[in-house]
Amino acid sequence: MKNYLHHSKEEIRDYFLNWAAAEPSINSPFYFQLALHLAKDDYLLNLAAHSTQGQPMANLIFASVQYLLLQKPSADLAKYYPSISDNPLSLDESGFALFKQFCKNNETEIKSILETKMVQTNAINRCAYLFPIISSFAFHEKIDKLNIVDIGCSAGLNLLFDRYQYTYSTNGSNFGDSPIIVKTALKGKTFPQFQKPPKINRRIGIDINPLDLRIKKDADWLKALIWPDHSKRISRMNKAIELATENKLEYRKGKTTAFFKETIQSLPKDEALCVFHTHALYQFKKPERQEFYNLMDELGKEYHLLYLGVEGIKAWKEKHKTTDTPVQTIQYKDGQKIEKLAATTTGHADWVQFE
Repeated sequence: MKNYLHHSKEEIRDYFLNWAAAEPSINSPFYFQLALHLAKDDYLLNLAAHSTQGQPMANLIFASVQYLLLQKPSADLAKYYPSISDNPLSLDESGFALFKQFCKNNETEIKSILETKMVQTNAINRCAYLFPIISSFAFHEKIDKLNIVDIGCSAGLNLLFDRYQYTYSTNGSNFGDSPIIVKTALKGKTFPQFQKPPKINRRIGIDINPLDLRIKKDADWLKALIWPDHSKRISRMNKAIELATENKLEYRKGKTTAFFKETIQSLPKDEALCVFHTHALYQFKKPERQEFYNLMDELGKEYHLLYLGVEGIKAWKEKHKTTDTPVQTIQYKDGQKIEKLAATTTGHADWVQFE
Protein backbone atom coordinates (compact mmCIF):
# COMPACT_ATOMS: atom_id res chain seq x y z
CA MET A 1 0.00 0.00 0.00
CA LYS A 2 1.33 3.43 -0.95
CA ASN A 3 2.27 5.88 1.78
CA TYR A 4 4.20 9.15 2.15
CA LEU A 5 7.62 7.67 2.98
CA HIS A 6 8.95 8.66 -0.43
CA HIS A 7 8.40 12.34 0.41
CA SER A 8 11.26 14.30 1.97
CA LYS A 9 11.10 15.35 5.61
CA GLU A 10 11.00 18.95 4.42
CA GLU A 11 7.87 18.25 2.38
CA ILE A 12 6.17 16.50 5.28
CA ARG A 13 7.26 19.25 7.68
CA ASP A 14 5.78 21.90 5.37
CA TYR A 15 2.56 19.90 5.18
CA PHE A 16 2.14 19.94 8.98
CA LEU A 17 2.99 23.64 9.21
CA ASN A 18 0.44 24.46 6.51
CA TRP A 19 -2.15 22.21 8.14
CA ALA A 20 -1.61 23.94 11.49
CA ALA A 21 -1.98 27.37 9.90
CA ALA A 22 -5.37 26.42 8.48
CA GLU A 23 -8.34 25.45 10.70
CA PRO A 24 -6.41 24.39 13.87
CA SER A 25 -4.93 27.88 14.23
CA ILE A 26 -8.49 29.19 14.44
CA ASN A 27 -10.47 26.59 16.36
CA SER A 28 -8.14 23.97 17.90
CA PRO A 29 -5.29 25.38 20.02
CA PHE A 30 -4.50 21.82 21.14
CA TYR A 31 -3.83 20.46 17.66
CA PHE A 32 -2.26 23.74 16.54
CA GLN A 33 0.46 23.43 19.18
CA LEU A 34 0.83 19.69 18.68
CA ALA A 35 1.26 20.08 14.92
CA LEU A 36 3.92 22.77 15.34
CA HIS A 37 5.79 20.50 17.74
CA LEU A 38 5.50 17.45 15.48
CA ALA A 39 6.86 19.47 12.55
CA LYS A 40 10.17 19.87 14.44
CA ASP A 41 10.61 16.17 15.24
CA ASP A 42 12.15 13.82 12.65
CA TYR A 43 10.92 10.66 14.38
CA LEU A 44 7.28 11.83 14.43
CA LEU A 45 7.48 13.08 10.85
CA ASN A 46 8.71 9.65 9.74
CA LEU A 47 5.97 7.93 11.73
CA ALA A 48 3.27 10.13 10.20
CA ALA A 49 4.59 9.30 6.73
CA HIS A 50 3.31 5.72 7.17
CA SER A 51 -0.21 7.10 6.54
CA THR A 52 -1.89 5.67 3.46
CA GLN A 53 -1.39 7.97 0.49
CA GLY A 54 -4.48 10.04 -0.17
CA GLN A 55 -5.35 10.25 3.52
CA PRO A 56 -4.65 13.49 5.44
CA MET A 57 -1.56 12.68 7.52
CA ALA A 58 -2.21 15.10 10.37
CA ASN A 59 -5.79 14.02 10.99
CA LEU A 60 -4.79 10.37 10.77
CA ILE A 61 -1.82 10.35 13.16
CA PHE A 62 -3.55 12.56 15.74
CA ALA A 63 -6.70 10.41 15.58
CA SER A 64 -4.56 7.27 15.92
CA VAL A 65 -3.05 8.51 19.17
CA GLN A 66 -6.41 9.63 20.57
CA TYR A 67 -7.96 6.30 19.56
CA LEU A 68 -5.39 4.40 21.62
CA LEU A 69 -5.78 6.83 24.54
CA LEU A 70 -9.54 6.17 24.59
CA GLN A 71 -8.62 2.53 25.18
CA LYS A 72 -5.80 3.42 27.60
CA PRO A 73 -7.22 6.37 29.58
CA SER A 74 -4.78 5.80 32.47
CA ALA A 75 -1.78 6.73 30.27
CA ASP A 76 0.05 9.85 31.44
CA LEU A 77 -0.53 11.52 28.08
CA ALA A 78 -4.30 11.26 28.57
CA LYS A 79 -4.05 13.88 31.33
CA TYR A 80 -3.43 16.49 28.62
CA TYR A 81 -6.43 15.54 26.47
CA PRO A 82 -9.64 17.56 27.11
CA SER A 83 -11.55 14.70 25.49
CA ILE A 84 -10.45 12.30 28.23
CA SER A 85 -9.51 14.32 31.30
CA ASP A 86 -12.02 16.49 33.19
CA ASN A 87 -9.18 18.81 34.20
CA PRO A 88 -6.64 18.60 31.38
CA LEU A 89 -3.11 19.87 31.84
CA SER A 90 -1.80 22.62 29.58
CA LEU A 91 0.12 21.25 26.63
CA ASP A 92 3.72 22.18 27.51
CA GLU A 93 7.14 20.67 26.76
CA SER A 94 6.42 17.82 29.17
CA GLY A 95 3.21 17.08 27.28
CA PHE A 96 5.05 17.10 23.96
CA ALA A 97 7.66 14.70 25.37
CA LEU A 98 4.91 12.36 26.60
CA PHE A 99 3.26 12.48 23.16
CA LYS A 100 6.48 11.36 21.47
CA GLN A 101 7.15 8.68 24.09
CA PHE A 102 3.57 7.37 23.77
CA CYS A 103 4.08 7.11 20.01
CA LYS A 104 7.34 5.19 20.52
CA ASN A 105 5.77 2.86 23.07
CA ASN A 106 2.85 2.14 20.75
CA GLU A 107 4.64 2.44 17.42
CA THR A 108 3.50 -0.92 16.03
CA GLU A 109 -0.16 -0.23 16.80
CA ILE A 110 0.02 3.32 15.45
CA LYS A 111 1.64 2.19 12.20
CA SER A 112 -1.08 -0.43 11.80
CA ILE A 113 -3.78 2.21 12.27
CA LEU A 114 -2.09 4.61 9.84
CA GLU A 115 -1.88 1.86 7.23
CA THR A 116 -5.40 0.45 7.61
CA LYS A 117 -7.81 3.13 8.84
CA MET A 118 -9.28 6.13 7.07
CA VAL A 119 -10.30 9.63 8.09
CA GLN A 120 -14.07 9.19 8.28
CA THR A 121 -15.30 12.22 10.13
CA ASN A 122 -19.02 12.39 10.78
CA ALA A 123 -19.41 16.11 11.41
CA ILE A 124 -23.01 16.37 12.61
CA ASN A 125 -22.94 20.16 12.36
CA ARG A 126 -23.04 19.78 8.59
CA CYS A 127 -26.70 18.90 9.07
CA ALA A 128 -27.15 22.66 9.61
CA TYR A 129 -27.36 22.98 5.82
CA LEU A 130 -28.57 19.46 4.94
CA PHE A 131 -31.72 19.82 7.06
CA PRO A 132 -33.14 23.06 5.60
CA ILE A 133 -32.10 22.40 1.98
CA ILE A 134 -33.55 18.87 1.85
CA SER A 135 -36.65 19.95 3.81
CA SER A 136 -37.20 22.83 1.38
CA PHE A 137 -36.88 20.47 -1.59
CA ALA A 138 -39.55 18.18 -0.12
CA PHE A 139 -41.80 21.14 0.76
CA HIS A 140 -41.74 22.81 -2.66
CA GLU A 141 -42.01 19.53 -4.57
CA LYS A 142 -44.84 18.26 -2.29
CA ILE A 143 -42.97 15.05 -1.55
CA ASP A 144 -44.60 12.60 0.83
CA LYS A 145 -41.91 9.94 0.93
CA LEU A 146 -38.21 10.54 0.45
CA ASN A 147 -35.34 8.07 0.27
CA ILE A 148 -31.91 9.45 1.16
CA VAL A 149 -28.43 8.15 0.32
CA ASP A 150 -25.20 9.45 1.87
CA ILE A 151 -22.05 8.80 -0.17
CA GLY A 152 -19.05 8.47 2.16
CA CYS A 153 -21.35 8.16 5.15
CA SER A 154 -18.79 7.10 7.76
CA ALA A 155 -21.20 6.06 10.56
CA GLY A 156 -24.27 7.49 8.86
CA LEU A 157 -25.13 10.07 11.52
CA ASN A 158 -26.02 12.71 8.94
CA LEU A 159 -28.76 10.40 7.67
CA LEU A 160 -30.59 11.30 10.88
CA PHE A 161 -30.72 15.04 10.16
CA ASP A 162 -34.49 15.10 10.81
CA ARG A 163 -33.98 13.77 14.36
CA TYR A 164 -31.87 16.68 15.63
CA GLN A 165 -32.66 20.11 17.05
CA TYR A 166 -31.36 23.21 15.27
CA THR A 167 -30.44 26.67 16.49
CA TYR A 168 -29.35 29.35 14.04
CA SER A 169 -27.78 31.92 16.34
CA THR A 170 -27.94 34.99 14.14
CA ASN A 171 -31.70 35.04 13.59
CA GLY A 172 -32.70 32.97 16.62
CA SER A 173 -34.55 30.34 14.58
CA ASN A 174 -35.12 26.99 16.28
CA PHE A 175 -36.36 23.75 14.79
CA GLY A 176 -37.04 20.35 16.32
CA ASP A 177 -36.82 18.92 19.81
CA SER A 178 -33.89 16.63 20.50
CA PRO A 179 -31.07 16.15 23.00
CA ILE A 180 -28.73 16.46 20.00
CA ILE A 181 -28.46 20.15 19.20
CA VAL A 182 -26.91 21.52 16.04
CA LYS A 183 -25.83 25.15 16.35
CA THR A 184 -24.46 27.44 13.68
CA ALA A 185 -24.31 31.11 12.79
CA LEU A 186 -26.47 32.24 9.91
CA LYS A 187 -24.91 34.76 7.57
CA GLY A 188 -27.12 36.85 5.32
CA LYS A 189 -30.90 37.10 5.39
CA THR A 190 -31.86 34.17 3.15
CA PHE A 191 -33.19 30.90 4.59
CA PRO A 192 -34.78 27.94 2.75
CA GLN A 193 -38.57 27.79 3.00
CA PHE A 194 -40.24 24.73 4.53
CA GLN A 195 -42.78 23.82 7.21
CA LYS A 196 -41.42 20.56 8.60
CA PRO A 197 -38.77 17.96 7.81
CA PRO A 198 -39.67 15.39 5.15
CA LYS A 199 -40.87 11.92 5.97
CA ILE A 200 -37.86 9.69 5.37
CA ASN A 201 -38.63 6.24 4.06
CA ARG A 202 -35.17 4.65 3.79
CA ARG A 203 -31.77 5.88 4.97
CA ILE A 204 -28.83 4.31 3.16
CA GLY A 205 -25.19 5.07 3.85
CA ILE A 206 -22.45 3.95 1.44
CA ASP A 207 -18.80 3.91 2.47
CA ILE A 208 -15.63 2.03 1.68
CA ASN A 209 -15.59 1.10 5.37
CA PRO A 210 -18.86 1.98 7.12
CA LEU A 211 -18.54 2.24 10.89
CA ASP A 212 -20.92 0.06 12.90
CA LEU A 213 -21.57 2.04 16.07
CA ARG A 214 -22.76 -1.06 17.90
CA ILE A 215 -19.09 -2.12 17.93
CA LYS A 216 -17.04 -0.23 20.55
CA LYS A 217 -13.87 0.00 18.44
CA ASP A 218 -15.81 1.55 15.56
CA ALA A 219 -17.48 4.03 17.92
CA ASP A 220 -14.10 4.88 19.48
CA TRP A 221 -12.57 5.55 16.04
CA LEU A 222 -15.38 7.97 15.22
CA LYS A 223 -14.82 9.77 18.54
CA ALA A 224 -11.05 9.81 17.97
CA LEU A 225 -11.51 11.78 14.77
CA ILE A 226 -13.00 14.70 16.72
CA TRP A 227 -10.42 17.23 17.81
CA PRO A 228 -9.79 16.87 21.57
CA ASP A 229 -10.66 20.45 22.53
CA HIS A 230 -14.04 20.33 20.76
CA SER A 231 -15.80 19.21 23.94
CA LYS A 232 -19.33 20.10 22.78
CA ARG A 233 -18.88 18.08 19.59
CA ILE A 234 -17.66 15.12 21.63
CA SER A 235 -20.64 15.31 24.00
CA ARG A 236 -23.05 15.57 21.08
CA MET A 237 -21.36 12.68 19.31
CA ASN A 238 -21.93 10.42 22.31
CA LYS A 239 -25.65 11.24 22.22
CA ALA A 240 -25.82 10.80 18.44
CA ILE A 241 -24.17 7.38 18.64
CA GLU A 242 -26.85 6.33 21.12
CA LEU A 243 -29.58 7.63 18.79
CA ALA A 244 -28.06 5.88 15.76
CA THR A 245 -28.07 2.51 17.47
CA GLU A 246 -31.81 2.95 18.12
CA ASN A 247 -32.70 3.81 14.51
CA LYS A 248 -32.75 1.77 11.35
CA LEU A 249 -29.81 2.81 9.19
CA GLU A 250 -28.83 0.73 6.18
CA TYR A 251 -25.10 0.46 5.51
CA ARG A 252 -23.56 -0.62 2.22
CA LYS A 253 -19.84 -1.28 1.80
CA GLY A 254 -18.47 -0.17 -1.55
CA LYS A 255 -16.54 2.53 -3.37
CA THR A 256 -17.11 2.29 -7.11
CA THR A 257 -19.58 4.19 -9.26
CA ALA A 258 -20.95 0.85 -10.45
CA PHE A 259 -21.66 -0.12 -6.83
CA PHE A 260 -23.34 3.25 -6.15
CA LYS A 261 -25.51 2.75 -9.22
CA GLU A 262 -26.55 -0.78 -8.28
CA THR A 263 -27.39 0.24 -4.72
CA ILE A 264 -29.36 3.36 -5.61
CA GLN A 265 -31.27 1.76 -8.49
CA SER A 266 -32.64 -0.83 -6.05
CA LEU A 267 -34.85 1.97 -4.68
CA PRO A 268 -38.37 2.44 -6.10
CA LYS A 269 -38.39 4.88 -9.01
CA ASP A 270 -41.79 6.26 -8.04
CA GLU A 271 -40.38 7.62 -4.76
CA ALA A 272 -38.36 10.83 -4.56
CA LEU A 273 -34.65 10.54 -3.92
CA CYS A 274 -31.92 12.67 -2.39
CA VAL A 275 -28.26 11.70 -2.86
CA PHE A 276 -25.74 13.75 -0.90
CA HIS A 277 -22.10 13.80 0.10
CA THR A 278 -20.17 16.09 2.43
CA HIS A 279 -16.39 16.23 1.97
CA ALA A 280 -16.12 12.81 0.35
CA LEU A 281 -15.23 13.38 -3.31
CA TYR A 282 -11.85 14.86 -2.39
CA GLN A 283 -10.74 11.24 -1.92
CA PHE A 284 -11.83 10.37 -5.47
CA LYS A 285 -9.48 10.65 -8.43
CA LYS A 286 -10.54 13.18 -11.07
CA PRO A 287 -11.89 10.56 -13.54
CA GLU A 288 -13.83 8.92 -10.69
CA ARG A 289 -15.46 12.24 -9.84
CA GLN A 290 -16.58 12.67 -13.43
CA GLU A 291 -18.01 9.15 -13.41
CA PHE A 292 -19.96 10.07 -10.30
CA TYR A 293 -21.32 13.28 -11.88
CA ASN A 294 -22.35 11.28 -14.94
CA LEU A 295 -24.15 8.81 -12.67
CA MET A 296 -26.16 11.64 -11.11
CA ASP A 297 -27.24 12.76 -14.58
CA GLU A 298 -28.24 9.18 -15.41
CA LEU A 299 -30.21 8.76 -12.19
CA GLY A 300 -31.84 12.13 -12.78
CA LYS A 301 -33.54 10.64 -15.84
CA GLU A 302 -35.03 7.85 -13.73
CA TYR A 303 -35.84 9.55 -10.41
CA HIS A 304 -37.24 12.78 -9.06
CA LEU A 305 -33.80 13.55 -7.66
CA LEU A 306 -32.07 16.14 -5.54
CA TYR A 307 -28.30 15.82 -5.69
CA LEU A 308 -26.62 17.80 -2.91
CA GLY A 309 -22.83 18.01 -2.81
CA VAL A 310 -20.48 19.77 -0.43
CA GLU A 311 -16.75 19.81 -1.17
CA GLY A 312 -13.87 22.11 -0.28
CA ILE A 313 -11.73 21.06 -3.22
CA LYS A 314 -10.16 23.69 -5.49
CA ALA A 315 -12.23 22.81 -8.55
CA TRP A 316 -15.51 23.36 -6.70
CA LYS A 317 -14.39 26.66 -5.21
CA GLU A 318 -13.25 27.91 -8.59
CA LYS A 319 -16.48 26.78 -10.24
CA HIS A 320 -18.60 28.74 -7.77
CA LYS A 321 -16.16 31.64 -7.45
CA THR A 322 -15.80 31.40 -3.68
CA THR A 323 -13.00 30.88 -1.18
CA ASP A 324 -15.43 29.21 1.23
CA THR A 325 -16.88 25.71 0.99
CA PRO A 326 -19.64 25.58 -1.64
CA VAL A 327 -22.91 23.71 -1.09
CA GLN A 328 -24.16 22.75 -4.55
CA THR A 329 -27.54 21.33 -5.51
CA ILE A 330 -28.81 19.86 -8.76
CA GLN A 331 -32.51 19.09 -9.04
CA TYR A 332 -33.70 16.67 -11.68
CA LYS A 333 -37.37 16.45 -12.65
CA ASP A 334 -39.27 15.75 -15.86
CA GLY A 335 -36.12 15.91 -17.95
CA GLN A 336 -35.02 19.21 -16.46
CA LYS A 337 -31.73 19.80 -14.66
CA ILE A 338 -31.50 22.83 -12.38
CA GLU A 339 -28.10 23.47 -10.84
CA LYS A 340 -27.28 26.16 -8.32
CA LEU A 341 -25.04 27.25 -5.48
CA ALA A 342 -27.36 26.70 -2.51
CA ALA A 343 -25.04 27.99 0.22
CA THR A 344 -21.48 28.56 1.35
CA THR A 345 -20.06 27.36 4.65
CA THR A 346 -16.96 26.06 6.45
CA GLY A 347 -15.64 22.52 6.85
CA HIS A 348 -17.39 22.09 10.20
CA ALA A 349 -20.37 24.32 9.29
CA ASP A 350 -19.51 26.89 11.97
CA TRP A 351 -21.60 29.25 9.84
CA VAL A 352 -23.83 28.95 6.79
CA GLN A 353 -24.86 31.52 4.22
CA PHE A 354 -27.77 30.43 2.06
CA GLU A 355 -28.11 31.85 -1.44
